[in-house]
Formats: sequence, structure tokens, C-alpha cells
Amino acid sequence: MAGKYENFVALGNTSFDVNTAADKLVVGVPFKCCVIRAEVHVHGTDTGGCTIKFDGTINGGTRGDGDLGDITVPASDQSAVVLYDKVGEGTILQPNDVVTVQVTAESVTALVVVARLIVDYIPETEANLTGLTLTA
Repeated sequence: MAGKYENFVALGNTSFDVNTAADKLVVGVPFKCCVIRAEVHVHGTDTGGCTIKFDGTINGGTRGDGDLGDITVPASDQSAVVLYDKVGEGTILQPNDVVTVQVTAESVTALVVVARLIVDYIPETEANLTGLTLTA
């Protein structure tokens, strides 16, 4: 029996520390897809807590603010836990879109997370993707 989503893909899937507030990851969307959820896989023990946002820049427009995900890592041991947010679920992304993962409230202790945006690949003819241009 087929589920709601059949073509899962993880965009990003990159680790970084969260001890400073900054943009940590920028991902160019390579194909048409639908956002399922934003998630972070936590490695280590945190005693300060932090906030990680997934911001979308859709169709060359203004950068969002946690519009694809806004995850708060609690100030407690979250080691080997995957935290997720579905605020961006259903958002359609195209090849000219960008996802920026940022830490907005940093942890006071060393903590590493793996951030990824889980999407459903949407098959589309390349000629129909306005953000994708074939060069000679």
C-alpha cells in the first residue's frame, strides 16, 4: 500500500556545531519537491538549549524566517534524538530556491547536530522548470 509520500529525499544532511549564532548551511534545491519536514539529529549533551531555523528563499524572493522549520533543542540531554518540525509541510520547492539553516539562539556548551530537510521528489520535465536553464 502506497503512503502519502513515496520519493523521500534528504536535502542538506550536514553536521555542524551550534555554539555560535550564524548561518550554518545553505542548500540549493536541485529538483522540484514538496517539503515533508525539517529535522535535526542531535549528537551530544546540551545544557543551554538552542534554536535552529530552516529559512526558504522561494523563487528568488525574500528569505523567510523559520518558514520551513523552527526547532528548539531543549536545555537537557537530547543525545541521539531526532527533533523535527512540520511547519513547512506542503511547500513546493523548485530548482532556483534556496534553503538556509541557521542557529538563532546558540547553545552554551558543545553540541553537534545533523540538519536535513526531508522532501518528496516530484518528477517534472526539465523544460517546465523555469528556474533551471540549459547552457550550450
